[in-house]
Amino acid sequence: MFYIYLDENKREPFLDLIMDIPTLKMRVVTDTFYLVESFMRYRDFSNFHLDERKKGISLLLDFWECTVNDINENETRHLPFAFEDDGIGCFKMTRVNEQLSLEYGISDSPYNGLFLSVIDSEKLMYFSTNKIYYVPATFEEPYGAIVEKKSESNKNPILKFNITVQEMLQNIYKSNSEFK
Repeated sequence: MFYIYLDENKREPFLDLIMDIPTLKMRVVTDTFYLVESFMRYRDFSNFHLDERKKGISLLLDFWECTVNDINENETRHLPFAFEDDGIGCFKMTRVNEQLSLEYGISDSPYNGLFLSVIDSEKLMYFSTNKIYYVPATFEEPYGAIVEKKSESNKNPILKFNITVQEMLQNIYKSNSEFK
């Protein structure tokens, strides 16, 4: 149903993290900058930093895998995706039986790319499991990402879908295999 990959042709860690969802004919594009900032000694973009970007995406997908494996029946968790300086674009995920309902939205301060790092598992878990300020993203405010297909109504979430737990894990494994 979805595939997450890195546009390795991008010299800088901006608009280089892509999530394709072919069945919905949608693509979400965001930055890896805050995923790699903790690995970069300084902001030298003369180097592609491909290894650091791949490591950041892999750590993010490892966290997604753990979260999907640990989510309980009727529980809601948040999967961060777009790390920005003023908030986090994330998927709100709720489990009902073996189905996961995912909806893309935003969470703002104090959760942002400066606060939340893929190398800090405690903060990631806190973000994922606690009630956070969350607003479904609309086309007018996709937040932290560019979504390449409008919703039919700007009042509806821009990105919402259901997927089985098994399919979700398979999509995560397949995506993450590119970064290991």
